[in-house]
Amino acid sequence: MIRCLLFLLLCACVAACGGGGSAPSAPSYSSGPQIPPVAKTSARGMKSYVINGVRYYPRDDVGYRQRGYASWYGPKFHGRQTANGERYNQYALTAAHKTLPLGSYIKVTNLRNGRAVTLLVNDRGPFVRGRIVDVSKRSAQILDMIGAGTAPVIVERTDRYGRPLVGKARVQPVQQQPVQPPPPTRQVVPQTPVVTAGTQPAAPAFSPAIQPAGPVLVQVGSFSDFYNAQRLQQSLTDVGPSSIMQVTLAQGDVRYRVQIGPYADPIAAQQALAQVKARGHAGATLQGHQAGKDNSR
Repeated sequence: MIRCLLFLLLCACVAACGGGGSAPSAPSYSSGPQIPPVAKTSARGMKSYVINGVRYYPRDDVGYRQRGYASWYGPKFHGRQTANGERYNQYALTAAHKTLPLGSYIKVTNLRNGRAVTLLVNDRGPFVRGRIVDVSKRSAQILDMIGAGTAPVIVERTDRYGRPLVGKARVQPVQQQPVQPPPPTRQVVPQTPVVTAGTQPAAPAFSPAIQPAGPVLVQVGSFSDFYNAQRLQQSLTDVGPSSIMQVTLAQGDVRYRVQIGPYADPIAAQQALAQVKARGHAGATLQGHQAGKDNSR
């Protein structure tokens, strides 16, 4: 009898010692408001990383707000290590995002039913085209997207209680501001052609139909993915001062415009446009500085 008791006690001790590395267990949830976990600092939160040969660059964008598709991940990853070193808990209110800082908070709103939840970003992903956020299983239950697997959502940067961060930003959001400041420009004084009898005025080298009133930008492309815009921008540095402008449309969609300039001299802008088109960017256009609507689809 004593041997049996000792054996049972030994089994209990072994089980207790082995539980330290087990996956997190399911907690009980109340019907009240759901608050995500407290953020833990991570030295890897803003470091670039490579997945499938693509390098991603995290950005501390306090004004982040983007529309796209969300997916969820659960049992297969439960208990595995997340990007910030924690164990993934499918029952916690967390999410994976490709570029927002680890330890930041986001509000995810399901556009199909209006349900919303605030989540802690503690992992990286999803690395599937067209998806902008991966939420935990518990978060997917709150958003009512378990069965569908994905849902159209709006993701916006907030604090732990779902309040936007724009008012707390130390610097202004990137929206409608170029990533790189434009170089100083000089004023262009238009020259009036002199016409004498028996002669015809020469055709202007710069078409009046596209002649803006101020500095000229060469818009090369407009993207919904920042990294596609960044790759194009980096390939154009030898043409002229290139930059990326983030624009938020009325529907909440975000576009990243790749631009070269501005040029005070319209002829120089025409020459830059010709170089860009020679490289295969047939849709490049000239625009007045910070002018015009986004015509991308």
